[in-house]
Amino acid sequence: MTENEKIQEIDRQIAAILRHADERINKYTLQAAEDFMNFFHWNAGNMYKTQMEYRYFKEIKTLAKVGDLDEIARMLCRLIAKIEHEILDASPFGSCTNEIVNAEHRLQIDGKREIRNELQKLIHIAQYVG
Repeated sequence: MTENEKIQEIDRQIAAILRHADERINKYTLQAAEDFMNFFHWNAGNMYKTQMEYRYFKEIKTLAKVGDLDEIARMLCRLIAKIEHEILDASPFGSCTNEIVNAEHRLQIDGKREIRNELQKLIHIAQYVG
């Protein structure tokens, strides 16, 4: 792949992540409207993490327009390092007496791990894909 093709592929992958997250959000929203208690039991955590992913990638969707491929790769590395730092510094249990807040804290950690995995795929495109 040429540098330009890699940049276009990164842009396509971010668009696909957003599209897939939007589809899941719509599905979960319908489930919540039909039977909230069942939705909450089975999918509230998934909805939270999907919303995190959607918000994160919406903020960086113009990443491919930053500049050349090296700059995009550097930015991806910085984003990954920031998330890794946040995950490593976070208590796995939370620090609040409210169980829901602690559950949300754990969902944030899981969501950041999933975002990190998606960013790793993008950096692979930038640095290694043929």
